[in-house]
Amino acid sequence: MSILLPTTRLLTGFPALLLLAAICPAADTVPPPLAVFTKYCGDCHTNGEMEGSLALDQLLAAADWKTDRPKWASVWKNLRTQLMPPADQPQPSADEKRLMLSWIEDRIFQLNPEHPDPGRVTIRRLNR
Repeated sequence: MSILLPTTRLLTGFPALLLLAAICPAADTVPPPLAVFTKYCGDCHTNGEMEGSLALDQLLAAADWKTDRPKWASVWKNLRTQLMPPADQPQPSADEKRLMLSWIEDRIFQLNPEHPDPGRVTIRRLNR
């Protein structure tokens, strides 16, 4: 691996990896679409409100978002099936909903449609 710096010096090997790691944020540090979650979920699930025993502000403030995967699965399912927000509340646009769902899929469940996990591969015998 080599990186060309603006001074036209060529960095190779381990120093180049350190520089690249410092420049590019890790996937887990990408912040959630907080404004969208707050706009549509904030009245019932933040600031001490825990309707349905779910406090999104606590989930979003957690150091490791992946620790509460069952709760995030519930959030994802309710968003996807349009159970939340309730029908009498303002609804997110298609782009906002896609943003929230894709953030949960990418950061919490670590799903990547370009590189799907095939699951367990069974080795089979080729003879009887």
